[in-house]
Amino acid sequence: MKKLIFFFLIMATGAFAQTGIGTTTPNASAKLDVSSTTQGFMPPRVALTASNVFSPITGTAASAAGLIVYNTNTSGTAPNNVTPGYYFWNGSAWINMIGSTTSSTITGNGTTSTIANFSSVINEQSAGFTLGNGDNGKIIVLNSSSATTITVPSLSVGFNCLIVQRGTGQVTLSASGVTISNRYGFTKTAGQHSILTLVCIASGVYIASGDMTN
Repeated sequence: MKKLIFFFLIMATGAFAQTGIGTTTPNASAKLDVSSTTQGFMPPRVALTASNVFSPITGTAASAAGLIVYNTNTSGTAPNNVTPGYYFWNGSAWINMIGSTTSSTITGNGTTSTIANFSSVINEQSAGFTLGNGDNGKIIVLNSSSATTITVPSLSVGFNCLIVQRGTGQVTLSASGVTISNRYGFTKTAGQHSILTLVCIASGVYIASGDMTN
């Protein structure tokens, strides 16, 4: 009798390929369908320390590609710094999902001479800075009267940001162990109000495009 009950349990498990939470008719294309008109889905909230550190998540990092968490911490040093938002593990690093820091996030905007997208404030007038994975998907506005250098290290494939020279100080991209290419070999913004886009298309390989010059 016990064997017969166990057999029916196995058959029932196989018969219902989808699981529904808040619905009795889960979508046939979804393994898990969470349905609600008044509540959202809250994933695990963890305090990451750096984009290249798997902990505090446990288990085997190499086999956890696709894992999604919400990071609650601001930590680390560029280019491996992390900020609060959604991250997924690609097998070797935490990748900031653009949805958590969208292109509507403007940093360094206004009349001040600071860039506020890092955990520490950097003075545009006297110092450049290094891009980090936490800048993925952001618009970085430099409102400076002095020339500024943005150091571009090796970041995650798919990293992208928009750089705006709002002030009169020209912005220079400085490659740090990477290749930055475009049709004319330009590395600088063309002048005040110019905009450039930076995209990492492969490991250590970037394309910069926009209103640029040398």
